[in-house]
Amino acid sequence: PVVATRHPGIQDQVVDGETGYLVQERDYMAMARHMGELVRDPTLRDAMGNKGVERIAVIGDSKVGIERLRRVLVACQL
Repeated sequence: PVVATRHPGIQDQVVDGETGYLVQERDYMAMARHMGELVRDPTLRDAMGNKGVERIAVIGDSKVGIERLRRVLVACQL
């Protein structure tokens, strides 16, 4: 799982509370709290990590992205 700040791009990759945690910039206390939670809870850590791998396999696959773009372009031609 990922613990990161809320920034464009990161928010597209990480689903807060599902594939990791997103915190406000400079909120080091929240970041430390979430990191500690993941260290203490291997079941949660594994579940979030697995969901993250699944998510990136889909959204990070360039073939999937190209197909989505193709569908949009075809729809615009109607």
